[in-house]
Amino acid sequence: MKNKIFALAMIFCSFAFAQDFDDWGSFSDDTDGFGGSSSPSITFSGEGELQGRMYLDKPEYEGQKDSDYDSVSDFPVTATPSAKLGINFSGSNVDADIQLKFDESAIKDYPQDVIDELTIRGYFGKLKLEAGKMKVIWGKGDKLHVLDNFNADDYTDFIVPEYIDRRLSTPMFRAIYSFEKNDLRLEGIWTPYMEKDRFATDGIWTPDAYTELKNSVTEIASKWAESGTVGLMKAAQFNQDDLYQDTQKLKYTQAGLRITGTFGSFDWGASYYYGHYKQPSADLSATILSGKTEMPSLEYD
Repeated sequence: MKNKIFALAMIFCSFAFAQDFDDWGSFSDDTDGFGGSSSPSITFSGEGELQGRMYLDKPEYEGQKDSDYDSVSDFPVTATPSAKLGINFSGSNVDADIQLKFDESAIKDYPQDVIDELTIRGYFGKLKLEAGKMKVIWGKGDKLHVLDNFNADDYTDFIVPEYIDRRLSTPMFRAIYSFEKNDLRLEGIWTPYMEKDRFATDGIWTPDAYTELKNSVTEIASKWAESGTVGLMKAAQFNQDDLYQDTQKLKYTQAGLRITGTFGSFDWGASYYYGHYKQPSADLSATILSGKTEMPSLEYD
């Protein structure tokens, strides 16, 4: 069943720390008529990084060496290069921005991540419209945003520098209307489908819950094999990926509204979200104990 979450947040802050809920500026940074640049311009940005790691524990390298290390030189060491490229076009009424990411994970395993973000913006007086493959942050927080519901997280590597780098961009449409008084801003977002949280399937970052799920499914597959010809056929056709629902469907659409403003030295905001949890859930015990030969399913409630 889909969840409807209503959250109301009121946060006191001094004038020096008053900033927008999405962490990118003050409430009023979009209230100047959303005017773009007076003349079109294109800018480029980029960065490169080489990250080195030394593992003092080696479950990821089990079977390659002895369990004990004789010296520091025996510790497994990895070096991972990465690069980012940004291209921004700014016009009088239209902006476009693309952020590209190049690393081993994006190139080998998740090629869709090469386009980290792609956003097109149109300015119509007090109304701003955005569309693209975007990351949007709702709510204030220090590396934790409890009201931030639209983007999923990438947990395949728990060593990440910033909260935004862990988020997975999602195709979405966004409309923002700024009123003239009290920095009042109304924002609406709709996504045609949902990206689910991403987890490692092997190595040191594999969650215990994933391992437990795999063991439970193995037990169910064994029961199929013991149930005769039909069970053997189902066990032979079993693919663990079939457990997870395809969330890139309209069934998993998301929508939300948010209103923010200021009242004296207070920043306040209210948000409404309609969508699904981004981590699957299932009760496999009933299926295991009943001896049914039907495929259990994982749902994003």
